[in-house]
Amino acid sequence: MANEGEDYLPPSLIDFCARSARGDIHGKDWRVSPVYLEGPLHNLPPIMVVYGECELLRGQVEHFCKAWSMKGADIRPWPVEGGVHAPILFQHVWEPSQRALSEVARFVNECGSRDASPVSASLLEV
Repeated sequence: MANEGEDYLPPSLIDFCARSARGDIHGKDWRVSPVYLEGPLHNLPPIMVVYGECELLRGQVEHFCKAWSMKGADIRPWPVEGGVHAPILFQHVWEPSQRALSEVARFVNECGSRDASPVSASLLEV
């Protein structure tokens, strides 16, 4: 697996979680992996996908973004430099994660309605 040894998630844990969540459903069923959803997706609202450049699932995340983009979805991938799985969780200690959180706030404000109050990155902090 790409990025093995860089991400804190071991491949065996990812495999266990995938098998547990999937149960008896085939891995190429859209209920297991939305990458296999059929039909046009141009009517979906914009989607921002934040992921770490060093996470184990990077390849799968990028494949999802490409697949949905080809089906018409407005996908906005945001790879976090040096980030591992769930990179925004590290925004308090990793500057690229802080930038990603600010970008999420900007994205939410951009996509929100005109009547909504702006969201700041500090409101999104855990």
